[in-house]
Amino acid sequence: MAEVGADLWYSTWQTNDKRDGFRWSNEQILFVTDPDGKFTFAAAENDMEYQWEGDGSVHQGSYLSGTWSSTINPASKGAFVLHNDDSQGKVRVGFLLGTNKDKRANYGAWVLVKASEAERERALAEAKRALAHRMCPGIGDLIALSDGQFLHGFVHAKIAQSVLPQLAEGHPLAAVRTACAGLADHVRAASGITAADNAQLIKQAFQGTNGPLSKGELAPGVSLSSSQEQTNKEYLKELFLGSLLIRNIYGHNTVITDSINATRIILLINYLFHLVDERAAASSTVP
Repeated sequence: MAEVGADLWYSTWQTNDKRDGFRWSNEQILFVTDPDGKFTFAAAENDMEYQWEGDGSVHQGSYLSGTWSSTINPASKGAFVLHNDDSQGKVRVGFLLGTNKDKRANYGAWVLVKASEAERERALAEAKRALAHRMCPGIGDLIALSDGQFLHGFVHAKIAQSVLPQLAEGHPLAAVRTACAGLADHVRAASGITAADNAQLIKQAFQGTNGPLSKGELAPGVSLSSSQEQTNKEYLKELFLGSLLIRNIYGHNTVITDSINATRIILLINYLFHLVDERAAASSTVP
């Protein structure tokens, strides 16, 4: 049986506009449903200042479809399909299709939950996962990784502008190669060593206790003997030399890698980027 009356839902949908960073737009949606299954809806309190509304019908008790339009930009309009994704009728997941104000193709995932304000964030996050893994299992892992664009908060600024677009646009091997090449450039810039050979670069930058990036304590506040400190600095050099294995595998061969594996590699290289920064800062304080 169709729902009757007015219902307030929390809503989020992912924009497909680079200018918005593909953010998830959050809002409230008021659905008004007639006994025959016809309904109208309107958005309110959108955190990206979108204003839109729509109408549609309930089908077989679980499916909703209809059209939507912007209330401020007549050219922005389209269609949608939603599915009641739980037995209590408190989760709806689906997709939006249409055009934006510039008549550019506009589409994205749309999820809605009927929950308390305190449960809003958790319920919406669970609904996103439901959409990814139950309705679209083929892209579930990719959506899980890109949810909230979490990589932007971790990847070093020196490579974020190049690596992340390559990963997002389906070029994982290029992203890995860019990260590896960027690490060598970062070591050169931080150490002042200009050696063209990457192995020689790393050996000189992290040489013993007097290399440009090996001065000072590796673990401030931890009491270590001089021999232990020297051993750790040797391990530090070996750690960076080990990164050349990744560079050789993915930089000089056409090894096929997927986005999941590429992300693992990039996060490892990314840690080394931040470690270079730490060592440069520590070494600069040593006379």
